[in-house]
Amino acid sequence: MRTVLILNPTSGISTVTERRMSVEDTEKAILQGLQASGIEPEVYYTTPEDTGKGLATRAAAEHIELVIAVGGDGTIHAVANGLVSTQSTLGIIPTRTMNNLAHSLNIPDTVPAACVAIATGETRLIDVGKLTRIRITFDNRQRRPYEALQVTMCNAPFYGMNLEVVPHILMDDGLLDVVIYRNFSKLEYIRHALSISQGRRR
Repeated sequence: MRTVLILNPTSGISTVTERRMSVEDTEKAILQGLQASGIEPEVYYTTPEDTGKGLATRAAAEHIELVIAVGGDGTIHAVANGLVSTQSTLGIIPTRTMNNLAHSLNIPDTVPAACVAIATGETRLIDVGKLTRIRITFDNRQRRPYEALQVTMCNAPFYGMNLEVVPHILMDDGLLDVVIYRNFSKLEYIRHALSISQGRRR
C-alpha cells in the first residue's frame, strides 16, 4: 500500500514519552513503529507556508492510498482538509498535548500503539463541516434569540483543552452539533471550563 507520512517538524512527542524528543528521534520512533507493522512510508514535511493541506492534496492526486498525519489538531486538520472528497485514507499519530480528534476517535496516544492501530484498526467515514458565512436557524426556520458568551459548532466530543463538551455526539450522522453557553458570567464560564477539564462536570 502506498503511504505518505506528513510530519510537523516542530512537533516533538510531548504526551507519549517521559522526555521531550528531538524531531529526528520522533521521526525515527514513528518510522520504526510503522515498519514493524509492514508500512514503509514516504515522508513529507510541513512548512510555515504549507501546514499539511497542500502536501495532502498532492498525495491524493498521486493516488496515495494512506496519508498519515503526525502532530496535533492543527496539523491533522490541515491534512484532513487536503483529503476531503478523495479516495485517500487518513491515519493519525498524535504527538501533541491536545489531540482532540485523535481522542474522539479513540486513537492510542503512544507511537507504537498508534502505528499498530493504523495497520490493524478499522477505517471509518466521518462528517466534515465547512463554514464561510454563517446564519443559524433551528426547527424549520424558527428564530430563537440568545444572549450567549460562546457558541461552539463541533462534530466531535472533545474541544479546546480536551473538554468533553458533547459526550454522546455522533461523528457520522450528517449533522453538526451546536453548543450554546448562555447565562454565564465570565467567572462562571472559567469555573465551568475548569470543572469540565477536571472531569467533574459535562
